[in-house]
Amino acid sequence: MTDDAARQGRLAEIKEMARRAFPDIGALRGVWRPKKGIDVSVADAVLIAVTVACAGFAVLFFVAQGLSPHMPIFAGQDLTLYREATSRWLTGGPYYLPEQLTGEPYEIRFGAVLYPPLAFVLFVPALILPSVLWWAIPLGVTSFMVASLRPARWTWPLIALCLAYFPTSQLIWAGNPAMWMMAALAVATRWRPAAAFVFLKPSLAPFAFFGARDRRWWALTAGLALVSIALMPLDLQWLTAVSNARGDQSGVLYSLRDVPLLSIPLIAWVGRSALTNGERHEGLFT
Repeated sequence: MTDDAARQGRLAEIKEMARRAFPDIGALRGVWRPKKGIDVSVADAVLIAVTVACAGFAVLFFVAQGLSPHMPIFAGQDLTLYREATSRWLTGGPYYLPEQLTGEPYEIRFGAVLYPPLAFVLFVPALILPSVLWWAIPLGVTSFMVASLRPARWTWPLIALCLAYFPTSQLIWAGNPAMWMMAALAVATRWRPAAAFVFLKPSLAPFAFFGARDRRWWALTAGLALVSIALMPLDLQWLTAVSNARGDQSGVLYSLRDVPLLSIPLIAWVGRSALTNGERHEGLFT
C-alpha cells in the first residue's frame, strides 16, 4: 500500500469516528441551511422592491423638474448664479448684491449669494469647467466610491430613499454646490481629509468633522482657514448678508434639505462597516 493510500485510509477512519461521535451535526446542518436560505431570499426581495420603488420616485421627481413648466427652478440655476457672482467679483464688481450689505433685513431673490468667499475654491474653477462636468464629476465620484464600499443590502433602500427625497432632485437639477460636498464626503470614506471641503458650505459644517480624527484633515482645514483669513473683508460682508437674509431660503436650518444628499456616502460607509454574526455583509457588487 502506498503512502497516499494509507493517508486516505486514516482520514476515512477519522471521519467515520467523528460521524459516530456526533451523529446529529449533519442533521442539524441540513435543517438550518435551507431555512436560512429562504429567510435571506425573502428579505432580499423586500429590500429590492423597496429600493426599486424609491429609485423610481427619484427618477420621476427628477424628470418632473425638466418637463413641468411650473417648476420654479431651471436647470443649472445655482451654477449660473455662482458663476455670475464670481465673475463679477473677479472683474472688480461686488460679490454680494448691494441690498445684502445695507445692514437691514432683505428678502432673498435670485442673484443673492449666501456662500462665504471661501467657496471661491470651488467657484473659480467652475468658470472654466465645462458645464456637464459640474454634474458629472461629483455624481460620478460619489457613485464610484459608494460602489467601491460594497454596502450591505439593508443600505440600498435607505440610499434610494435619500435620492427619492424631492429636495435632493431639486439640488441636483439646479446644480447646487451641495453635490460637491456629497462628493467630498464620498472621497472621505476612503481618505478622511477630503471631508474638510464641506466647510465651503458652513451650514453643513457638522459633516466636515467626519474626517477630524485624521491629522491631515487638520492640516487641510488650516489651509482653508488661511484662505478665509486672506479674504477677511468679504467674510465680514458674508456675515452681514446671511444674518439679514429673510425668506424660505434663510436661517440656520435651511440646509436641512441637503442632509439626505450628503448622507448617501455615509450610509454606504456605515453599511460597509456593519457586521452580522461576525461576518461582513455581502456587498452590492459581490
